[in-house]
Amino acid sequence: MSQFTKLFFGFILLILNNKTFSQEQLGLRLGNYAGINGVMLNPTAGVNNPLGWEVNIASMGGFLANDYAFIKNASVSSFLRNLTTLGPAPETQITVPSKPTQFYDFFNRPRDKFVSGSFFVGLPSFQLNLKSGHSVGVFLRQRGAVTTRQIPIIADPYEQKIPLNLRYEIPPFVVTGMTWGELGFNYAYQIGSEEEGGLSIGFNARLLRANQGFFAQNLVGTALTRLTKDSTRLDALNVRGGFTTNFIDEPLSKNGSGFGFDIGAQFVLGSGEFDDRPYLFRLGASLLDIGHVNFSKNTEVHAVKLTEPLKLAAKDYHNLDPTDPQGDVIRRFNQTMYGKGDSTYQGNYFGVGLPTALSVQGDFAFSKNLFVNALIIQRLQMSHFALSRDNIVAITPRFEAQWLSASLPLSILNYRQVQLGLAARLAFLTIGTDNLLSFLGQKRFNGTDFYVALRINAFSLGKLDGSGSLRGGRGRGKNAKCYRF
Repeated sequence: MSQFTKLFFGFILLILNNKTFSQEQLGLRLGNYAGINGVMLNPTAGVNNPLGWEVNIASMGGFLANDYAFIKNASVSSFLRNLTTLGPAPETQITVPSKPTQFYDFFNRPRDKFVSGSFFVGLPSFQLNLKSGHSVGVFLRQRGAVTTRQIPIIADPYEQKIPLNLRYEIPPFVVTGMTWGELGFNYAYQIGSEEEGGLSIGFNARLLRANQGFFAQNLVGTALTRLTKDSTRLDALNVRGGFTTNFIDEPLSKNGSGFGFDIGAQFVLGSGEFDDRPYLFRLGASLLDIGHVNFSKNTEVHAVKLTEPLKLAAKDYHNLDPTDPQGDVIRRFNQTMYGKGDSTYQGNYFGVGLPTALSVQGDFAFSKNLFVNALIIQRLQMSHFALSRDNIVAITPRFEAQWLSASLPLSILNYRQVQLGLAARLAFLTIGTDNLLSFLGQKRFNGTDFYVALRINAFSLGKLDGSGSLRGGRGRGKNAKCYRF
């Protein structure tokens, strides 16, 4: 296996072994009772809640998807049970000394690959929904993500794909990852009522605490020639990368700061005073994760620009220092190429953009308790060094009542992978996944997704009036008149 392949596959295994994986957690974000969790998809979601208040005690979730590597005939549980006996499938032509009982393999497709992984941990948060049409909330979260959309074909481990002494072009690509904390404030205002129809607008404003981050960019592409099984020649090299240096010893340390925000709007087609449905149709749109994180402490930025051919040998990078593997790679490279260990050093500051996206949501009410939601999320790449959100198209039918709900999201990830999910809420506990088959078993297990949330909320329907008491139910009885559709 090439050193490049080892690094990428090792990265995938690292995410899977983290055990706290986030796509969009559709069973947690959608629905009239989503509360503060729903504002992460559209900041106006708080005004949809028929309850006056909610406290999210804790939540967590994680997500991994890729079309680079997979585990054969596996599920989440079988993968974790047999992690120590994982080995390559015989057809990869990769040999290892042990005898594996679980096999990994690689997608053999003639296109660039993607890897996307993320997690979140939601800390105590709350939301208040007022009878006057105002909704406010405060949330605290820890997030992490790593993405690349352009793993070049050169990472394919099948040796016959890259014959010896054949020059191969590598296009430009970027890999970005970071972990960060968020302290956020949500505000939304509803003009009119759901029965009569109207407009809601809202925003989230977030202070960001930078923890750990990295980026690597191949600026203009290069050309590669395989000389032997373990050595390669690069015709030229123009790369740049940065990383935090204390991710092992102090993973939650503050290495910088930033600011982010979301904005959203929602139109409601009312159901009328005598219709049992809370509304007929809702159409929402939002811009998510607009913002930037600056890393200015415990950081290094390096750059390499070579115009002469460069020979790389895998043996030169064996047995890396486990306490500082990325630093060890850089020191060895500098020593080999320049005779000293810091020639590539460029500075101690870099920035990473949030995974910005445009989201459009449509929600239709069939009855008092039966709904179907249509969702589109399209990533917006705001800069080269920004996390890249996954594109999602999803249809989610759901049943919901005050103390019970269930949903069955069917989604297409990055216009390539079809996934079926399942989520349920019983009183204060929500559990779900957007990738159900990853728990039941797949012929090609290439990712997973799960989420769980525990909260408490008002026991009676109705929003808060100015005195803090509950009045009315599902907004009925409001005197405000607004747009009729």
